[in-house]
Amino acid sequence: MTCRKNVNSLTTEEKAAFISAIKLMKAELYAYVDDEDDPAHVRALYPLINNTYDKYVLDHYMAMNWATPGGWDWALDPMSPSLFMIRNGAHRGPAFLPWHRAFIRQFELDLDRLVPGVTLPYWDWAADAADPMNAAVWANDLMGGNGSGAGNFVQDGPFRADIWDIVVIDVGFRQLDLTNPQVRIDEDLVRRFGASIRAPNLPTQDHVDEIQAITPYDSADFDRVSTGYRAANEGRMALVSGNSPPLSNTHNLVHEWVGGSMLPGTSPNDPVFFLHHCFVDKLWADWQALHPTVPYVPVDSGSNDHLDGHRLNDTLFGLGTLVSETLDHHAMGYSYDTDTPPIVIPLNTTLVFNAIPVGSTAVRAATFNISPPSPDNSFCRELIFTITAGPTGTGFGTPDGDRVVVNTDSTNVAQVWFSYTATSVGSSGPETAQITCVQTGQAWSISLSATTIPKPTVATVLVLDKSGSMAWDAGDGRLRIEVLKDSAPVFVDLLGDEDGIGVVYFDSNATPGTSIAVAGALGTGSGRIAANEAIMDQPSSGGSTSIGAGIELASSELGDLTPSSYNHTAMVVLTDGRENRSPYISQLLDDGIINDSVFAIGLGTALQISPAALEALTGSTNGYVLMTGTLDTDDYFTLQKYFLQILSGVKNTEVVMDPEGWIQPARKIRIPFNLNEADITVDAILLTGDALPDVFDYMLETPSGKIIDPSIANASVELAFSASEHVQFYRMTLPTAVAGLEEREGQWHAVLNLNEKVFAKYLASLENDREKFNKVKTHGLRYSFNVHSSSDLRLRAQLEQATREPGGMITLSAQLTQYERPLDNGASIRAELERPNGTKVNLTLSEVEPGVFNVAFHAGSAGIYKVRVLAKGQSIQNNPFTREQLLSAAVWIGGDDPFPSSNTDGYDQKLCHLLMCLLEKDSIRSFLKRQKIDAEEVSECLKKACADNRRSKLRPEVTNNKELTDALVAFVKNPSLIVKWLRNAKNKS
Repeated sequence: MTCRKNVNSLTTEEKAAFISAIKLMKAELYAYVDDEDDPAHVRALYPLINNTYDKYVLDHYMAMNWATPGGWDWALDPMSPSLFMIRNGAHRGPAFLPWHRAFIRQFELDLDRLVPGVTLPYWDWAADAADPMNAAVWANDLMGGNGSGAGNFVQDGPFRADIWDIVVIDVGFRQLDLTNPQVRIDEDLVRRFGASIRAPNLPTQDHVDEIQAITPYDSADFDRVSTGYRAANEGRMALVSGNSPPLSNTHNLVHEWVGGSMLPGTSPNDPVFFLHHCFVDKLWADWQALHPTVPYVPVDSGSNDHLDGHRLNDTLFGLGTLVSETLDHHAMGYSYDTDTPPIVIPLNTTLVFNAIPVGSTAVRAATFNISPPSPDNSFCRELIFTITAGPTGTGFGTPDGDRVVVNTDSTNVAQVWFSYTATSVGSSGPETAQITCVQTGQAWSISLSATTIPKPTVATVLVLDKSGSMAWDAGDGRLRIEVLKDSAPVFVDLLGDEDGIGVVYFDSNATPGTSIAVAGALGTGSGRIAANEAIMDQPSSGGSTSIGAGIELASSELGDLTPSSYNHTAMVVLTDGRENRSPYISQLLDDGIINDSVFAIGLGTALQISPAALEALTGSTNGYVLMTGTLDTDDYFTLQKYFLQILSGVKNTEVVMDPEGWIQPARKIRIPFNLNEADITVDAILLTGDALPDVFDYMLETPSGKIIDPSIANASVELAFSASEHVQFYRMTLPTAVAGLEEREGQWHAVLNLNEKVFAKYLASLENDREKFNKVKTHGLRYSFNVHSSSDLRLRAQLEQATREPGGMITLSAQLTQYERPLDNGASIRAELERPNGTKVNLTLSEVEPGVFNVAFHAGSAGIYKVRVLAKGQSIQNNPFTREQLLSAAVWIGGDDPFPSSNTDGYDQKLCHLLMCLLEKDSIRSFLKRQKIDAEEVSECLKKACADNRRSKLRPEVTNNKELTDALVAFVKNPSLIVKWLRNAKNKS
């Protein structure tokens, strides 16, 4: 329902839209279509106009000159008392209010057609009567002011002289010949405030109060001198509040006070006409609410022919609308902002911000229930809540500003939000803010208090695969173990100073790498150094893949930490193979021993790793799994990005962006990135590949153009810079002071150069690798730039699969929130999907509810589907933002089969149990005896090899016997082949 507001309540944007719509209507072409049924005067005058706005001018002019009875009668002098006083199609009779209601509603709908959402405001001239010259309606951003100079032309505002051509069809003192109409063209808008001796002032509130009390609606003879509300509203009732002469009060008085273009029948030439008549209509709507049982008169349509166009069931002149269709303005689709308001009840007036970490911002809402009055369409659907006092205490704020507009068509709940930004440990408040509902006049006191706790820390154990397959080729020219060593240190380098880090290895068994210790200072902390040494110096690859053993050991080490030494605990598992040694993940989940968040990286294809088991593990612990698929030389940074993405999950931070590219000598690259008011701390991370660490000159440029280099960063309290073999990064707390200027939200830039001397040295070191030498010389050096933010503006995305078999659908869903509530500010989310065959496609997510987006795609072939989710939009305070997240899903034949467990061992355990079972069968023993093989000796060997003891000291040639795997398949196909294997097993034992 359209809501008509007081012109003084319009926002800057609403004013601009209203003016724009009027100008578009003035510019819109209008062509009269000749109709032989139209009266001659219509056919004569309408072709003279050429735009939609001027049609309304002529419509009003025609109605004002259509006398009842007698029709169009130019035989009389238009300015003579006899015609001036006569009732016409729109004035001096009962239809005055219905005609203008239908007329301005049509105008309003045309405005909305040209600029959707625009409505007519009303000018409450009674409220401005004390100082009419300075009323807000005459401001430059609305109607402009009074006329000046010899012609009293308007010189300011959007309709001022020389930019606004207005066609004035003004007969003045001249007669208008129906066969040859004479039309005077006056190009500029004219106003003469208070110049008429009959209208030195505007009507006052006393005048309004008096006419609003008058009944009936109208009376016989239903003309200019009738007694009743209509005549009083129109301004033709004698001695209203002592105001005389009777021709100039209320509605009429306003036309005369404005003067100029508002005086003749073409008064819509002045756009203020519509604001004025909107208030006249509002007065009628208010009168109807005050006198709901007083009927419209005259009712009869079978007599009183001299009242044509004014009776209840008549058609209004020139508008095609029945009088009866105008009596309920709500039914016509609009309300006024002062109509009966709803019932507003507060649900909470005490807001407590408990346990907010230092540097974080939290929000709480004062919530109000809205119940409609009866009938429920008797008020504007927009309610305005304003914060009229407070908050003033340290840390408290109003993230949505001090004005909240609620559309009750879509909700019956209003929420006014307050924020608290924690800066130091302790308590704040209580203090008081005040909220007022503009429409109801109600006011409520809101109590605010907060407690701040230290910034949370996390202890993480890296659980790293060192099974035999880690020595295999990764696909990009490096061994898998080399890819791990190039990538995992990035995770360690970027931990917080107070975070904990430890390392565990696993193959057939689990082995401690380094105990959990505080990371310490960037670059030099002892915990970081120990963890990175454990990554780089881990034992040689070999053995089976007991993922469960690594998780079990990591869980034990995290469980041994002193309670409350860290706020959270987590582990990051990297594996390149399927688990084939107990304990299995399923067993750990069944036993419920995992109390930490678990994240996982699968280095390989769906057939090489255990996607189902990893997804079950991470999904039950609030983590997630990322899978690489087959790597090639274009995927150099993939595993580093996965570790950074998982670091973001462990630390509950956001990935702002992560582009990559190539840089050549003598070329400067500036990479823009946006930070907003919700960002708290930021890591701007440059991954430098395998080049010499100091070949990159890396700086940041602030929104104001200041440059941050490593020396400036390390001399600042809010900034730090760190560099290691594969990464350089700046860490900053926002806001941060640079050259005396506070920098925060806005567009930042990463500025990259190559140190040409170091680059030349690096290039020379590649002389023996001509392929790489030529690539670097041609393209330069590759880099990846990542920005992570501890932020209250968050993207959370996930993939959901009903099946892991090929042919199913995968649903990608994502949520955007700011301060823990849906971000409904016109954001958009898309995704870059890479299929298993390497083809790529862009997906657009649809917003299904505020801040919630999704899209589904077909997974027709087996393999890893990699998804990069990218969000962009405006924050609550309309600052631009971006967010990214990496996801992956696996599809393979057999994907829905149960993953390995203690009952379904999967590989050597499953084979061992089957073979032991076979050796217990008489038929098998007889078969072996005929082949001269001692079944008991074979059984003894199998018992040793298949002992369910992950710390078995059996020789590698027994515990890692690949022939055992091959034998089962061979036996199923041809039992006689097992003889060969059993003989080999016996000989080796």
